[in-house]
Parts: sequence; structure tokens; C-alpha cells
Amino acid sequence: SLARSLGNVESALCSMHSKGLVLEHMGDETTASQLFQACRNEAKREGIWNEYVRAWEAMANLAWCQRKRQTAITRYRRALADAKKYHCDGTVLRIVGNLANALYWVGQLKRAQKLLVSYEDQFSQSIRSYIYHAQLADVYEACDEPDKALEQWHKGQESATSAENAEYMTYCAAGLGTNQQARENHVESEKEFKKALENEGEPEDRVILLSQLLVALLEQGDDKQAGDVFNEAAELARAEDLYEHIVDLHMRIFDYQWPGGREEKLQALKAWSVAVLESFKYEDGGAMGSILGHAIGTLTTEGLAPIASLLTKLRHDLKEWLVDLLPTNRWATDFVLGHLDIVEELLPYIGKPRQLSRRAKEVFIEYDKRLAE
Repeated sequence: SLARSLGNVESALCSMHSKGLVLEHMGDETTASQLFQACRNEAKREGIWNEYVRAWEAMANLAWCQRKRQTAITRYRRALADAKKYHCDGTVLRIVGNLANALYWVGQLKRAQKLLVSYEDQFSQSIRSYIYHAQLADVYEACDEPDKALEQWHKGQESATSAENAEYMTYCAAGLGTNQQARENHVESEKEFKKALENEGEPEDRVILLSQLLVALLEQGDDKQAGDVFNEAAELARAEDLYEHIVDLHMRIFDYQWPGGREEKLQALKAWSVAVLESFKYEDGGAMGSILGHAIGTLTTEGLAPIASLLTKLRHDLKEWLVDLLPTNRWATDFVLGHLDIVEELLPYIGKPRQLSRRAKEVFIEYDKRLAE
């Protein structure tokens, strides 16, 4: 190259590295790998250590994209060791972040935690420390250490706000909301989810946040605001064809309403029915099985199971509603109601786990046969 002919080997290596990145982005991973290795070898011969470490890191990134997880982790470790050995201080924190992320995703949570904590002082001095705090918070959450996670979410939010980074302000607010919701601090979780929604523009992420906000509002008994949030989330999910989130929204209503009185139970069954019908529409057998199993499991759980007379009344009311909703689709109505019939068959066995399990298998076999006919 011109740079090499003029004696500027470092510039030539930088150019070769950049070419490798472009080729990797274009899908030519073989040539990209060859260029990164050539950069590494020449940088080592010439003692140009920044480029040497960069090449190891690029090779690790490529291996990760190729799903060669252990190879990537080995290369990140080599890059980190050499970055420290040759005092390439500008690359150390980036490599630590990548290595910790790799360890997190392969399930080596304690190693990821230990690595990140050991660099907390250095990361905290960075203008982009919000990335570190959010990453460490995620690791603490995965390690079931919510108090430590909460501290990191707060630090990340503070740092992101100071830097005016909307993406991480949203991410940390969502993390705080989820953390507080797990503690049943619903007022705090409401506040944080609303903060997150202020800056979240991506439709699917907005639907997820609205769904979490819905739970916080329902738990506080704010039915009016919860209804508005539900409608906003459902409308957005339908507009973006995010049917799995439509299902999730209705199942959240089912879970919240079922423990209540007769009217609440009816509303729960209506929400569950819509979830079933949405799964029909998109022919998603996996989601259908999950929805049906969750509802039957809930209705046959001791303490949540209805008495037989109440179930009969609920079935009658639900049938009237379904017939009005689906006047030309009797099969769908019968399908939904058939699963309440299964529950009715199982009610005498509530509190008798072995007998319930055995009878459930028999009832499902009988139901499948009737459905096939």
C-alpha cells in the first residue's frame, strides 16, 4: 500500500483492519479473518501493539458473530491480557465490556460479574459509564441480586441523564421499573415505566413497556388509566402486526382479573378467549398450547379453582358473548367452551395432585378424539 511504501506501517495496518471490517460487514468473513490475522502478525513483528490488540479483538468479534462462542471468549481474554501487558489503555474497557457480555450470554454469570466489578473504578470515570452500570445491573439481575442491581440501575440512569443519552435513559428506567415491579413497589415501577416511555420510539419496545405499565396500574387499582394503557398498547400492537404481544396483553388481564369476583372472572375468561382467537388467526400452535395450558392450570389450582355452579354460570355468560362476537364461527366458540368443559371434568380432583394429573391425561385424550370427529 501507499502508506507502507512511505514507511508508515501503522497507517497501513489501520487501513488493512478497516478493509477487514468492511468485508465482514459485507458477508465475506473468510477474507476478513485472513486480513485480521495478517494485521495481528505484522503488528506483532513491528511492535505496533495498539493494532496488535485491535486485531485480536476483531478476531474475537468475528468469532462471536460466527457463533463460535468459546473461541470468541478465548480471543477476548487474549486481547485483554495483551492490552494490559502492552499498556494499550484506550482499548481495555471496551474489551472488558465485550468479554463480560460474552460470559453473560454463555451463562458464566459470576465470572462476568467478577470481571466487571474489578474495573468499576475505571468505568465510573468514563463519560459513558451508563453503559457499564446498565451491563452490571443486568448481570446482577441474572444472578438474583436485586439490591445490587437496583444500585447500578440508579447509577446508570444518573449517568445517562447527565450525558443526555436517551437510549440509556430509557434502558435504565425500564430496568428500574422491572426491578421495582418484582418488589411489588408498583408506584415506583409506574413512575419508571412512564419515564422509559418518554424516549422509546421503537414500536415493539413501546408495547412491552406499556404492557409492564399496565400491570403496575392494575395492581394499584387504577382501572381507568389501565384501560387507556391497554387500548394504546393493543392498538399499537395491531398496527405493527405484533400479535404475540396482543396475546400477552390479554393474558395479563386474565391473570389479574381471575382471582376477583364473578364479574371479574367473566372478564378474565373474555380476555383469555381473545388470546385464543388471536392464536387461531395466526395459526400459532405453540402459543395456543401455552395459552390453553395456562388457563386450565389456573382454573384447576387449589385456591383459584371455581366451584362447579359458578363455572356453569360463567360458561353460559361467556357463550352468549362469544356467539355475539362470532355469529358465523360456531367451531371457534365450541373450541373455547370445550376447554371450560375440561376444567369442569377436573374440578372433583382439585387438591389431589396424582388423581388430577391422571384424569387430565384421560380428559385431553377424550377431547382430542371429539375434536377430530
